[in-house]
Amino acid sequence: MKGPFAATCVLALLGITSRGAPPDTWTSTASSQWGLSSNWSKGVPSSGSIVQFNASTGLQTSLTLSTSTDAGSLSFLSAGGANAYVFDTLATQNKDTLTVSSGITNSEAGALTFYNATTLGGSQSWASTGGAMTFNGNVNLGSGSTGYTLTETGAGSVSLNGVVANGGTAAGSLTMAGTGTLTLSGANTYTGTTAVSSGTLKTGVSGALHSGNTLTVASGATLSLGGTSQTVGAFTSAGLLSLGSGGSLTLLGSSTLSGTMSGTGTITLNSGSTLTLGANFSDSGVNIVLNGGTLKVNGTSDTFGSLSVSSSSIIDFGSPSASVLDISGVTLGGGMTLSVNNWTNGLSYFYSNTTTGTMGTAPENQIVFAGFSGNATHWNTSTDGPDNEHQVTPTPEPASFGLIMTALSLAGIVILRAARTAAASLPILAPIQAGELPPLASLPRELAAVVGAPPLELPGVLWPPSS
Repeated sequence: MKGPFAATCVLALLGITSRGAPPDTWTSTASSQWGLSSNWSKGVPSSGSIVQFNASTGLQTSLTLSTSTDAGSLSFLSAGGANAYVFDTLATQNKDTLTVSSGITNSEAGALTFYNATTLGGSQSWASTGGAMTFNGNVNLGSGSTGYTLTETGAGSVSLNGVVANGGTAAGSLTMAGTGTLTLSGANTYTGTTAVSSGTLKTGVSGALHSGNTLTVASGATLSLGGTSQTVGAFTSAGLLSLGSGGSLTLLGSSTLSGTMSGTGTITLNSGSTLTLGANFSDSGVNIVLNGGTLKVNGTSDTFGSLSVSSSSIIDFGSPSASVLDISGVTLGGGMTLSVNNWTNGLSYFYSNTTTGTMGTAPENQIVFAGFSGNATHWNTSTDGPDNEHQVTPTPEPASFGLIMTALSLAGIVILRAARTAAASLPILAPIQAGELPPLASLPRELAAVVGAPPLELPGVLWPPSS
C-alpha cells in the first residue's frame, strides 16, 4: 500500500487528525491536575491543542484547572463509556479560566459539568450529541476589543447557568442552531444578537435575555420562556413563542410576530416600541400591555386576553385588507390616551367583550379614533362583523348607519307628502299651476307654515308679510 491513501491510514493509526496535529489526550487515572504534564499524552495543552477526553476506560473524571488554562478545542469521545467529567468544583467556581479557541464537542453519554469560567478565543460551535453539558461558571464571548459568536449545535442539551458576558469592550453574540435545547439561567449581560435558527432556546430565570439584545426566532424554532419575564431590544419571530404559565415578554424596539404562540402571560410594548402582527393569533390567555408603544394589526385577525394602556399608546389598523382585534376588555390608566389610527368602517374591527364605559366620559373618551374626538367613542351594545362581538367605534354604531339613513329618508318622504297635501288646498297655488307667479308680497304666511320655514328676509322685503 503506497501513496497518499497509505499515508492517511498511518496518520490515523497514530491519532493524527486531518487538522495537521495529533490530539493531546487526557491519560490520568489518578491525578486530577490539568497542569501536570504527565497526565497528558503530549504534555499540558496549549491554545492550539486538540484536547481529547474519554479515549479509554478507567480515567480520572474530576479535573482541577490552572488559574489560566488554554485549549484549541475540547473533544469528549464515547470510547471510554459513560463518564461524568467535572471541571473544578462549586467551591472554586469561576476561580480558574479556560480559554477555548475553536469549540467543544461531546459524543460521550456522560454529563459534563464546568464550574470554571470559560472564555472564547474565537467564534466557535459547542456541539453536544451525547450527555448534557452544563456550564455553571461564567462564559465570556470574547476579550479585549474583540467579541465572538458562540453557536450551539447538536441534538443534546446545553445549559449556561453562569453569566454570559461580552468579556471585553465588543459585543458578543449567541446562536442556537442545533435540534436540542439551549437553556440560559444566568443574569446575562452580553449585548450582541441572540438567534434561534433551530431547536429550542429556553430561559431558566427572569432576565436571562439582556435588554440590549436583538432576538430572532426562525420558522420551526422555539423560544421557551417557561413562565419567566424577559426584556429584549427588538424581537422577530417566525417560529413558536412559548410563554409557559405566566410568562412575560417586554419589547423595547421594532418587532414582528408572525409565527405562533402558546401558553399564558403578557406581551408589553414599552415607549418607542412597535409590534407588527404578521399572522392570525387566537390566544385569549395572552394579555397585551401598551406602555407607550404601537400595536399594528396589519390585516390580521387576532384574539387576545385583556388590553391595558399604562401610558399613551397607539393601535394601528392600517392595511388594505380587513383587520380584526378581539379582546376581553380595555383598561386605561388615568389621563392616558389610546389612539386608534387607520380605522375604516366595515374593514377594521375593534372588539371588546366588556363595555369600555360611558360615552363622553372617562375612560371611554380616552379612546380616540383618528378624525374624531374622544367623546365620539362608543361601545356598541349590538354585535356584528366577522366575530359577531361588541365593537368599539366612533358613533354612531356601524350597524345603525343604515337604519339612521333609512329613517331619515322615510321621514323626508312623509314630510314632503304632507307638505304637498297641505299646499294643494291653498288658493295661492292656482296661479302658480297656471304658470303665473303672484307678487312676492302677496304670498301668505300659511305657505311657509306648511313646512315650518322661518320668514325670509330680503332687502326691503319680509316674506311672508305679517298679518
